Amino acid sequence: MNREEKKQLTRTKVMTSAKQHFKTYGYEKTKLKNIAKEIGIGEGTLFNYFPTKQKLLVEVIGEYFQSEVYTINSNDINSELRAALDHYLENLDLIDKDLLKVVFSSAFSGSDVYQRMVLLDDGILRELITHLGIDDERVIRLMKACLISAFISYTMSDMSLAELKENLHQDLIYLIGEK
Repeated sequence: MNREEKKQLTRTKVMTSAKQHFKTYGYEKTKLKNIAKEIGIGEGTLFNYFPTKQKLLVEVIGEYFQSEVYTINSNDINSELRAALDHYLENLDLIDKDLLKVVFSSAFSGSDVYQRMVLLDDGILRELITHLGIDDERVIRLMKACLISAFISYTMSDMSLAELKENLHQDLIYLIGEK
């Protein structure tokens, strides 16, 4: 096994262990030294991969989101938007909402978590905006604001994933003027 393969294997082990620790102990009680010990590396080595627990959490949560771009296949925007939301959010209900709260609080404290959220929003909206030829920056900003607001509502309440998708669908359809 070459050096790059070893690095990837170690990164995968860290992520797997971190998922379990975050799920079992929650964010606050998860200790990076315990993750490092569990997979047989030094804590300093772990920090070479993830400089903070917050960055590790963001990577763990990021794995639950679909990264392949959804391609719109028809002119039926209602059904295509539903399919796109299903595509990008299919694993969201697998993530503990307490961990999502940490991610959102991190996002608003100036960390790079915000950039990851923007990338997710862009992934959900990019194809739709392109397909519809939307070039009004105000509409695009409002669409992104709807996504962030909906994610916060989902995270902070007992809203189901189905309700989140339906609320997002209705809001985005309203913004783009479809019936």
